Amino acid sequence: MSKEIEKMTAIYEKHKNTMYAVALKILKNPQDAEDAVHNTIPPIMRNLDAIKDVDSKDCIYYVTMAVKHMSFNMIRDRHIQTVSLSDIEYEFASDESIAESVIIDESCKIIYQNIKSMPAEYRDVLILHLYYELSTSQISDFLNRKHGTVKSQLTRGKKLLKARLKEDGYER
Repeated sequence: MSKEIEKMTAIYEKHKNTMYAVALKILKNPQDAEDAVHNTIPPIMRNLDAIKDVDSKDCIYYVTMAVKHMSFNMIRDRHIQTVSLSDIEYEFASDESIAESVIIDESCKIIYQNIKSMPAEYRDVLILHLYYELSTSQISDFLNRKHGTVKSQLTRGKKLLKARLKEDGYER
């Protein structure tokens, strides 16, 4: 067996459950989630040199992002294939709802930028909790850290995030 196939097999065996969980969360259908995981393998194989260590956080992040993008592509492709103009009901959004959407989108970007600039111990826990909606137990297993450590890092990370947002003028 070639080194590339061995490496891909190791990645798949190590991260298939995480990849499936991410795809299922997005696609909300077990069969589609399985398809997304399997459809993600060729792009990962093409960029296998980007993954240095199968056990690294970079690898987890890479395969998670790959399956996430594949899942969104599947939704987009399915939506394009199944929606025709005659099926669309035109709903006109009020200016208020458009403004709310823009504000929410900008707020998410600001929060994400602040999280990305945090120390890794807080950043990883916050991203897994806030964006992937994993519980502290799941994060503990995922990062191979003690549950109490994850809870402390999450609490401290939230406090740091709140302080940074307040410092930037975003108060509640």
